[in-house]
Amino acid sequence: MHLDNHSNWSAQTQPGWLRNGQLSHIVVVKASAQFDLGGRITALPQATDLASGDQYHDESEERSLACANEMVPFKQGFEWLLTGQVQAAEGRTAQNVTVAWQRGGQCLQQKTLTLFGPRLWQKSWAGIVPGDPEPLTDIPLQWELAYGGQFESTEEVLAENPVGQGWYGKHKKAAIGQPMPQIEQEPLLVRAGQQRTPGGFGPLAPHWAPRQKAFTRLDVEALCQGANPYQAQTPADLYNAAPLDQRLEHPPEAGDRLQLKGFYRDEPLLELALPALMPLVFCRLDTTRATRIAMQWDTLLIDTTEQRLDWVFRGAIPVAEAQEQATLVVTDPNAEPEAESNHG
Repeated sequence: MHLDNHSNWSAQTQPGWLRNGQLSHIVVVKASAQFDLGGRITALPQATDLASGDQYHDESEERSLACANEMVPFKQGFEWLLTGQVQAAEGRTAQNVTVAWQRGGQCLQQKTLTLFGPRLWQKSWAGIVPGDPEPLTDIPLQWELAYGGQFESTEEVLAENPVGQGWYGKHKKAAIGQPMPQIEQEPLLVRAGQQRTPGGFGPLAPHWAPRQKAFTRLDVEALCQGANPYQAQTPADLYNAAPLDQRLEHPPEAGDRLQLKGFYRDEPLLELALPALMPLVFCRLDTTRATRIAMQWDTLLIDTTEQRLDWVFRGAIPVAEAQEQATLVVTDPNAEPEAESNHG
């Protein structure tokens, strides 16, 4: 199948199985825009490339994901992911950052993380407790700085975040003098040995909990034979990479506002009114027949360092309904004619 992209957005297609067992041509389109600290959003002349696989920091699966695979056949509902760096307020040892979705003055969803300057576990009369944090500096939002980790050279790890710090399992005394997480989520740690949910905004690797369990429910034999690997018990969120508290049943609507609190020194509260975007995609079977492909907006990527937003849309057309010589045409219905281009 040929792809004919008449937009400034990135687009790719590849064969894949849908969860209902239908072999289809999967279509993924990404739109990108820049935002400034005044809340203005400007479309980029060319969208960022689609990630055709999971991309890890330092290209090592022993690190956290920098970017989750975007060429997946399906997702459940809508999810948002945030990466980048937080600008520390001067003179602070701790700082909150919040991402919130607002609709008509009501909060749809809100998530807050607390950032600390470097600190160590220390022994006191109350047990092994957090030491005083050093001044906070600009900090990358990566799972390596969140609660989690692996106990020395053993296989004992926190499955929800094997790359983090501050977790020592049953070995509480080993925590003394060791780094604590710089990124936490309520309830905060008050002594070593407490079980906490790792705090982060970025994608979860597929071999981390809770995603790992979902992949055990695939038909491995069928997968090896190129057949449909999904079973009735395969979760619909198999390919969702965001933490559970960064998912919505439906994507944001026109008029909804995204708030970023505490991320920028010069703008403590940044509010973004996201434009309504949706690619126009259709399958042209011949010169007289074409089928419109329903696209779903299922992912928003927020990069606080690049000050960039990426919308990811997904759709599918059954292989049985598309001839080999068919063409997938992608357009941006809101683009100015002179802004059109051809790229994948």
